[in-house]
Amino acid sequence: ELVALGNSTLFVPNIIDIPQENQEALAEFLNSPAMEQKNTPRVIVNGNRVLNHLIEKEKVIDNLRLRLGQVQLRMLPLRERREDLIPLLNTYVARLSNNTKDVSVFSADALSKMLEYEWPGNTEELYQEVERLIVSGNNNIVSTSQLATRVIGSSVKHLYRIMRNRTDLNVAIEDLERRMITESLKKNNW
Repeated sequence: ELVALGNSTLFVPNIIDIPQENQEALAEFLNSPAMEQKNTPRVIVNGNRVLNHLIEKEKVIDNLRLRLGQVQLRMLPLRERREDLIPLLNTYVARLSNNTKDVSVFSADALSKMLEYEWPGNTEELYQEVERLIVSGNNNIVSTSQLATRVIGSSVKHLYRIMRNRTDLNVAIEDLERRMITESLKKNNW
């Protein structure tokens, strides 16, 4: 049973994972007289798809949408906002190490691999990877060899993208050489 707790916030992490009967209970709660009083809680629902699309696929019940659809924000996936990766890493490392470490625990090469990776699981996947690295970390510095295979393998995918988009082998080789030189210069702080 849900109870309105004044100016609090109710966060629902992934609406499509909530069973329909629980969605109905949430909709009933949001439509209750308690929610029409002053000082009612804020309800924030997270989902990895557009709400209207979820309703069409019957993943979210329609009467819940009527209450949730008041303000919708679209957050870009992590692969489209790579500039957020380092701040997120800092936050996750600090949280998981009880503020004893920061992003400097990652080697430059490891950070480079993490920046190249697409992160299909978004911030949740990043958090789980950082958690795995912090918990299993034997060293003070996280190296490339400690990263998950899927993260390291992203460089091969990037190489394939370079090759795929070129019709001339010489142009592709020049692009690859340029990238390797740039990475080497970055690695050596040039």
